[in-house]
Amino acid sequence: MLVKQDETKSSYHSFPSDEDFVARAQQWDARRMYNFIRGVGHWDRPIELIAGSDLFLVRDVLSYSLESRKDDYGEVAESINGTVWVGCKLGWVHAHPDLRRRIDKL
Repeated sequence: MLVKQDETKSSYHSFPSDEDFVARAQQWDARRMYNFIRGVGHWDRPIELIAGSDLFLVRDVLSYSLESRKDDYGEVAESINGTVWVGCKLGWVHAHPDLRRRIDKL
């Protein structure tokens, strides 16, 4: 039996705004960062991953770890193959950024 949707009980969410594609390492743990980027990084635009004074444009992440030392967030460890480990609120995310640029602290 088909039931017509009651429009008075429905909700509407617009397409994500630019701010919805920004992820701040000091506010998110590594698992949330990893899941978010894996989930929407393939959309029409990359995610802006902000870590300290670095901004990375990222479309995919390789892995994450919830192991961390106190105040790791915002730290960036570069690999010789062009990937980076970014310290999050809790843990690290391993990413292959399209672009890296220095920014003023936000």
